[in-house]
Amino acid sequence: MTKTVLIGGASLPRTGHHFLQRIIKSYFAEKMGYCSYYSTIDMDTFQSCCRSLPCTKYANTGLELFFQKSHDFDLTDPIGAADFNIVQIREPIARVFSNFELHIRGNPKNNTKAGFLQFAQREYYYYVAFWAKWVAYKPENASVMRYEDLKQNPLETVSKVLSEFGWKVDGNKLRDAIEAE
Repeated sequence: MTKTVLIGGASLPRTGHHFLQRIIKSYFAEKMGYCSYYSTIDMDTFQSCCRSLPCTKYANTGLELFFQKSHDFDLTDPIGAADFNIVQIREPIARVFSNFELHIRGNPKNNTKAGFLQFAQREYYYYVAFWAKWVAYKPENASVMRYEDLKQNPLETVSKVLSEFGWKVDGNKLRDAIEAE
């Protein structure tokens, strides 16, 4: 059995993680597993999450690669836990507005000026700390992917990241995977 490659998905919320996950899953098909870490969703490989970084279940799957999501909210994710990390970022103002819209869906009473200011302040400190950990002092085993690049040119962006990790990318197959999404 070959060793399963673990890709850590260190992403700020609202930076296209699930879009990227669906593209990669479509590209690798049954060779890839996935863990959303925060809660079990239909994209997850396992019925229940081990709630660990790295995932304690992925190594014995026989899969070629396993992709694990984390927003590193408390900034304690171990940098060296994954074989590779895809760090997803987005322009801060657009990300804050998008994340606030998501936040108020579940908390409509917070859709006030004061609620937004409080939310934006927390987001600012989180963004700066996440940026310092994952982008400014980027780990050697990490590739930074901008949301804007992923949306504008997913073929080039995903191809570049997969190539950085040593995969020979079939451009036609990747194009098909993107079009499927």
